[in-house]
Amino acid sequence: MTASAPQRREPQEIRLFIPGALRNYANGRVHWRTEAAYRKRWRLVVGLEARQRGWATLAVPEAPKHVEILAWTFNRFDDDGFRNACKPIVDGLVDAGVLHGDGPASGHQITYRQAIHREDRGVWLTITPVAP
Repeated sequence: MTASAPQRREPQEIRLFIPGALRNYANGRVHWRTEAAYRKRWRLVVGLEARQRGWATLAVPEAPKHVEILAWTFNRFDDDGFRNACKPIVDGLVDAGVLHGDGPASGHQITYRQAIHREDRGVWLTITPVAP
């Protein structure tokens, strides 16, 4: 008798808040190290939070998911700047094994929303499995 690998199951929904200010470095003149540190911090924190919540061990990365990113910001971003500021967040989900990719062919739906909330800036992530 051989032991089979444990089956991973999809959780119903995961919500997590990650505190921090979003920045759009696409339009500004900043040193490359500043931008790299920003991207690394968000990727690392999102990946750690996702792993700590157990999502990476429960979810199949290839299974389609809906990811909603709700950012509490000091001021509103324009649409392309907002997506640029959120890119390391999505990359952190890929790094953690929650998503297998973030391209259009991956099958994942990613929606972006923002609201002004100056006291507690950060990002709410809601990850929900999508029925095939």
